[in-house]
Amino acid sequence: MTMVPLLLVLLLALVLFGAGFALKALWWIAV
Repeated sequence: MTMVPLLLVLLLALVLFGAGFALKALWWIAV
């Protein structure tokens, strides 16, 4: 049962990283 929170944290980190990367890419294209 200890694996569930770890997976959630990992997923959240991945989503945040993906969003940050997408924003960076969009900004790079806009500029």
